[in-house]
Amino acid sequence: MEVETICRYNLPVCVVIFNNDGIYRGTDVNPTGGSDVAPTVFVKGSRYDRMMDAFGGIGVNATTPDELKRAVNAAMDSGKPTLINAVIDPASGSESGRIGNLNPQSILKKK
Repeated sequence: MEVETICRYNLPVCVVIFNNDGIYRGTDVNPTGGSDVAPTVFVKGSRYDRMMDAFGGIGVNATTPDELKRAVNAAMDSGKPTLINAVIDPASGSESGRIGNLNPQSILKKK
């Protein structure tokens, strides 16, 4: 409902959703072996940009880095409520829950 609030007050907000079709990765398999998809998998090809359109804002579906760059620049220039659905590869990168590898490493050796 944050999208509705942004549109209702016509706030100059640009929301970027990095959409990999799921939580962590959109490629998980149901651990029980059942026919249902894993609970971390969302509907493939979800178009979150259409939610912003539904509330009267600007929705953009970006599938390339160039499209993403143009969409962000246009959103910043417009000052209108915008949501960019940035489609990314479900299998690339690490899930957000494992950001510890980004922490700075000490140059001191542990004893």
